Amino acid sequence: MKKLIIGLAVIILIGGGAYLYFARAQAAVPAAAAPAPAVTAGNAVVAEGRVVPARSAALSFEAGGAVAEVLVNEGDQVQAGQVLARLDQARLTATLERAEAQVRQAQANYAKLNDGPRSEDVAAAEAQLRQAQAQFRTSLDSVTSVDLQAV
Repeated sequence: MKKLIIGLAVIILIGGGAYLYFARAQAAVPAAAAPAPAVTAGNAVVAEGRVVPARSAALSFEAGGAVAEVLVNEGDQVQAGQVLARLDQARLTATLERAEAQVRQAQANYAKLNDGPRSEDVAAAEAQLRQAQAQFRTSLDSVTSVDLQAV
């Protein structure tokens, strides 16, 4: 008897779920759009269209940037190789100057390496070495056998 009640409850739940699912699915279907009324024009012709140029060309610059000057007007006839526009040179000039400065810095570093160390640089490095050796000796003297056993 208990199995019969559980079976009926499962069937009722499945049936209710199916009913809700299909009821929502029908409500979600949009209504068909009504056709637009025909346009009537007395002696006029009504048509849709798209205007396209007889010829066109894709233009591009060798480098990107902002256009500073346009040298031709729309509709002008142009020749192959004719300059049509100029780009703003500010960014390119700054990039070039930055690259030139980097080259000068690299040349200076190269020359410094080729010349070898200066006597002042050698003396400073020797002083740093002596200081590091003194700190090492001081640290070594302050370590006791008890410190070593604790490690």
